[in-house]
Order: sequence, then C-alpha cells, then structure tokens
Amino acid sequence: QADTTNTRTLKQIGAGDAVTAVVCIGTGIEASVLTTTALVDLGVKNIWAKAITAAHGRILQRVGAHNVVYPEAEMGSRVAHLVTGQMLEFLALDDDFGFGHGRSSDYS
Repeated sequence: QADTTNTRTLKQIGAGDAVTAVVCIGTGIEASVLTTTALVDLGVKNIWAKAITAAHGRILQRVGAHNVVYPEAEMGSRVAHLVTGQMLEFLALDDDFGFGHGRSSDYS
C-alpha cells in the first residue's frame, strides 16, 4: 500500500521503470489526477487512466494520460442494449456506430 499521489513514493516502488501504468482509482478524482501527473513526471510512456465523468477524463488527458477509459459509462450503455431484449451482445465502435447480434427469432 502506497501513496500514489506522491512522485517520490512512486519512484521508490519502481513505477518509473514501468512501460505501462494503469490508474484505476475509483471515485477519488483528485487522487486519480495527482497519480497520473506523478506517473507523467516519472516519464512513464503509456498511461491508461479510468475516468468517472467527461470532465474528469478531459483533465486526465490534459495532465498527460495517453488513454482514458470510462468503464462505468461503457458498461451502462452495453447493459441498456442488452436489457431491451433486442440484443444478446453489443459493441460500440464509436459514439455514432455500433453493432450487435440478437436472437434469430427477433428477425423473423
């Protein structure tokens, strides 16, 4: 267990030697942003960070996250498609395009 918002602490545990780092801090937006910033300061080349809101994601990108993911929003969208009974599986390729497959009886 370590304070990941502290660059010195991350350096001590060898985080600066990582090729890829993933910041999966739950609802602590400040800790998420500070951890991402510390990893950038250490020169980590590939930083993935979890965001809980669009504003949080923009901040993470601005401080240097290379990839920002929104797992709760993405899963919520997927579940919404699944619970309608129309889709067994759904994959969004971008904001305006996705594809899925349903039961064959749905198309008869």
